[in-house]
Amino acid sequence: MNIHEWLGEDVPAAVVEKAIDWIAVLDDLENKPEEQAKRIAFYQWLGEDAAHQQAFAELSEMWAKTACLESLKSKIDASQVIPFPLKSQQNKPASKWGNQPLLADSMMCSNTFAPSWLYGVTLVTMCLGLILPAIF
Repeated sequence: MNIHEWLGEDVPAAVVEKAIDWIAVLDDLENKPEEQAKRIAFYQWLGEDAAHQQAFAELSEMWAKTACLESLKSKIDASQVIPFPLKSQQNKPASKWGNQPLLADSMMCSNTFAPSWLYGVTLVTMCLGLILPAIF
């Protein structure tokens, strides 16, 4: 996916590229009087066309979200992150009984603390607990 697919409206590629350039320029600006000319040029460009405003608004929102994610990156405790299983682990061969896992596989689920058949038993028990009081 490229940057042009992120924009909601049809904005010409040249406008998107110019908006990207302006975001980079504005991000580097400091609050100094000698940089006022750059700000004036930006506001003139922004006022020239609604497509400029659309491209800048969407791209600056993405820029801000990326900056937020970068600031949160240091706060994530990597030891608490749960890794996704690899595709090689997900594509285990099925047993001769169809798609049911082998008994050894169901007893040795690496991502859970209980055998896989226990989840079915728990679900049936819960349903019986809800239905039986209504019958008796």
